[in-house]
Amino acid sequence: MSDLSTVAAAEVAVREYLLWLSDPGALVDPELVAGLERQTATATDPIDKLKALSRLEQARTIDGERYKVNFVHYAKQWADDNAISVAAFTEIGVGETILRAAGIGHSPAKRGRGAVRSVPSSRRSSVGAELIKAEVLTWTEQFVLTDVTSRVGGSPITARKAVEELVAAGAVRRLGPDNDHHSRGRAPIVYRVIGSFTA
Repeated sequence: MSDLSTVAAAEVAVREYLLWLSDPGALVDPELVAGLERQTATATDPIDKLKALSRLEQARTIDGERYKVNFVHYAKQWADDNAISVAAFTEIGVGETILRAAGIGHSPAKRGRGAVRSVPSSRRSSVGAELIKAEVLTWTEQFVLTDVTSRVGGSPITARKAVEELVAAGAVRRLGPDNDHHSRGRAPIVYRVIGSFTA
């Protein structure tokens, strides 16, 4: 990782995720919040006040999903460059699921739609959105929602929610209906993890 801007972005991503784990409030910019509070208090036009209130709410909100996605994107290379061990990440509170999603201490199997690892039906429904997101981020080929439920588990609703959250976070791209769908019913939507997340 020779690009200094990339090195800086990676360190910021790791630092922000660790802060989010230990002290989320530290990620709120107090100067920005104070300025927006003043704007809200002094706004006389109702539309201006509404906009100021919305910006204030956003400034106070800690977007944990963004910090997770950035960590997954940068942490592996940053950890390699800085000789950070899995044990050190674990000691500081980083969970196995997010480490696996980042590729730290694990060699994620390359899974495509042709290589299905089925999950026993007895544990499918117990799988939550966080585990689904962590697993999906390790995939390198296109997938549909039924691939998620068959490989990882979880209900169709949980799988859809998890994948759509990854789409909203910019980690997964929605490619459109499956062109290879020839059976009855509507073609399923095809997704793919954005390339940089699987590098």
